[in-house]
Amino acid sequence: MSRAGVLNTLAMLTAAYMKELTDPTIKLYVNGLSDLEDDALHGAAQDLIVVSKFFPTIASLRETAVHRMIPGGKPPSQESAWSEIMRAVETVGPIDNVTPDCSVCNNTRFVTVTVKDVERVKHCECLQKTSQRPRPTFSHQMIGQTLDLVSSYNKLCRLNERELTPIRILFFKTYAELNQKIIIESLARPAADLKQLNS
Repeated sequence: MSRAGVLNTLAMLTAAYMKELTDPTIKLYVNGLSDLEDDALHGAAQDLIVVSKFFPTIASLRETAVHRMIPGGKPPSQESAWSEIMRAVETVGPIDNVTPDCSVCNNTRFVTVTVKDVERVKHCECLQKTSQRPRPTFSHQMIGQTLDLVSSYNKLCRLNERELTPIRILFFKTYAELNQKIIIESLARPAADLKQLNS
């Protein structure tokens, strides 16, 4: 978060891309990047050097640095995120509570237990004590957040490939929008605030 940090990063970039920058351009980069953490900016420049053929813009440096600073780092691609969910569906399966037989309330009529079931049959303690498999964890928090916005995990476990297609399309769209929203909000937020999010 310093002018010196930006200048050091620009020195590395000019060496890597064999490009000289004019004083007005350097001033623009300093003004546009000096609020970022030095380590995040330097790391972002290193990341971009190995993937970009062209000298990075202020926007690309900021976006890459912000991904390094936000909790969880850069989220995986839409396809990778969806693959994680489908792997969980295949390997973990539904996470519904399994209802035990109960001679008190005859809850064998329930295949699964939902919150509504518990509310409806509050007197039955067995419903409230049923075990629940934990929801699968994903490599980035945004995967679970997006899934919660478009569908329920248990619903996905019950659908066939054809029924999953519209949900997958909606997931991709929502995931991209959520990612963009996080980036925009993070770019507008001072670096010190982002650092607190990670602690």
